[in-house]
Amino acid sequence: MNIEEYAKKHKHLLLDQIPDELDLIIRNNKFTNIIDVGCGGGLFLYSLFKREYEKGFEEIWGVDLSEQRLESVSRISDKIKTVKDDAQILVNIPENHFDIVVSTQVIEHVPDDQKMLEALYRISKANAVIYIDTVFKKKWAWYFYKNGKSEPALDPTHVREYTHENELFDKIDRDKFKILFSKKKFVKYSMINFVLRALKIRNNNIYDNPMIKILSYIQIPVPGYYIWKILLQKK
Repeated sequence: MNIEEYAKKHKHLLLDQIPDELDLIIRNNKFTNIIDVGCGGGLFLYSLFKREYEKGFEEIWGVDLSEQRLESVSRISDKIKTVKDDAQILVNIPENHFDIVVSTQVIEHVPDDQKMLEALYRISKANAVIYIDTVFKKKWAWYFYKNGKSEPALDPTHVREYTHENELFDKIDRDKFKILFSKKKFVKYSMINFVLRALKIRNNNIYDNPMIKILSYIQIPVPGYYIWKILLQKK
């Protein structure tokens, strides 16, 4: 499935959701330029504007391979500069430019995760912070999707789902990055999302319904799956 077919089939429903750790970082620090690498349909960027955090930034960038998704991101705000690019390469992104880099649920999709880390390093200023989160799973983890190896997966397009920290940490150059924190949290999915997807309802405006908003906060854990949150700092 090519990227545009995937984007059409798997639309990102926009909710106000920012990981707690990332929210604290943005609220308690002064940043100038921020970039969301692999921004998808704009979930993080939507939340950034919903919470009015965009007022503290001079530049806000969103990068993705899908033109459809970048069009959706552009509709969030004309303040967002959207760029089509590969997260492993980022050839269209200026070097040494951003003081905060965000990439959520992306690194598990790219063929070469070490190459992506090098690209994130290149676009970051000295002392910039780089927030990454990804999928981490136990050996007994279960979900109803299968990947290309017929293994359980949260998403059938995942190239990898980390099972040991060293699978990623061994690829982080400690001469370039300092690891500020590494945390894991149970993956929880909203029951209402399952229902809306089953009914093939793709209209984001449905979340303006007060009852839907309440139901969206009812979440259940996925057995054996975690969101692995990592904060790096460029040396």
